[in-house]
Amino acid sequence: MKKLPDVKCYTDSKSLKDNLRTSNTVGDMSIRVEIARLREMIDNKELDYVWIPGKNNLADVMTKKTASSDALLGVLESGGHL
Repeated sequence: MKKLPDVKCYTDSKSLKDNLRTSNTVGDMSIRVEIARLREMIDNKELDYVWIPGKNNLADVMTKKTASSDALLGVLESGGHL
C-alpha cells in the first residue's frame, strides 16, 4: 500500500482542537464521524495538527474583511516558509 504524504493542518478553531484532544464523544451528530476520522488519522500518524491563535491565521485574509494580508504576503514571498 502506498504511503500517503504527510499532512499538517493548521487551525484557529478552539473547539476543533478541544475535540481532537479528548476521547469523549462529540455531541453534534453532524460532525461526530468527521471528528472520529480525524482522531484516527492522528493516531495513525497520517495527520498532524497545530492550533494557532486567530490573529496568526493566514487564511483569514481570504474570509475576513478586517484581516491584514501582510503575514500571508510574507509567507508567499519567502517561498512558503512560516
